[in-house]
Amino acid sequence: MSSSIVPKSQRHETRKQDPGRVGKAHGSVWKSMEWFVPFIDNQAIMYHGHQSPDDHSDCGPEIFCCPKAAILFQQRFPESNAANADWLFKGGAFLASWMNSGGPSVYYFFFCDPQYPFTVRFSPVYAPELRDVLLKRIPLDRYLENADLIFPEEKN
Repeated sequence: MSSSIVPKSQRHETRKQDPGRVGKAHGSVWKSMEWFVPFIDNQAIMYHGHQSPDDHSDCGPEIFCCPKAAILFQQRFPESNAANADWLFKGGAFLASWMNSGGPSVYYFFFCDPQYPFTVRFSPVYAPELRDVLLKRIPLDRYLENADLIFPEEKN
């Protein structure tokens, strides 16, 4: 007769990953939702986080949490490259593959503010945490406190 009791040391527990406040603001689809990425001429738009034209160590792709964040950004910056881009959904594993073979070690995330629905947060995320953020193993909440706020443009 076999026992249906498995000792705790032999269990493979699967804990639900807490999506954090940013993920919860997107509802139950957050975990399966792909990132929204702007492209021009089949190249992801790069944010240039540097002062020197010769130093590209802080350059990385712009990654948006969803179409809403992209729309809010484009409304605020209608002359930006993103306003003229082709937008594609891309999975975290695909985006993380760009880091291989000397690719960028920083990506720039634009994401919905869970408290203020008409603002977007902006934060760089660096390796080694970057891969876990792309794969949604680390929630974007970690960057909320220090993220820049992009407010809607005030109408006069």
